[in-house]
Amino acid sequence: MNKVLIVTYYWPPSGGAGVQRWLKFSKYLPDFGWDPIILTVDPEFAAYPVTDFSLEADLSSSVKIYSTPAINYFRIYKKDKSKIPTAGFANSVDNSFKGKILLS
Repeated sequence: MNKVLIVTYYWPPSGGAGVQRWLKFSKYLPDFGWDPIILTVDPEFAAYPVTDFSLEADLSSSVKIYSTPAINYFRIYKKDKSKIPTAGFANSVDNSFKGKILLS
């Protein structure tokens, strides 16, 4: 079976559209002869705007998942998760000092 490395920040327990794409893609890859290997951020170091622990039930036990620490620049928003950029954040406008630094 061929192997494919998928590097993604958004992986369960993160929720949202970005997670769905990679989760479902990796779920069906083995049906076409590909063995997905996932490299993602350790959830303790991530700033997910949405979490959905139910998505973990959709994971195949055969999928290898490796997580790594990362610098979490969005931790300054931990009190107000609504400020964490979501999919399509490149079009977001945040004229605060923190927003200008994080979105540049």
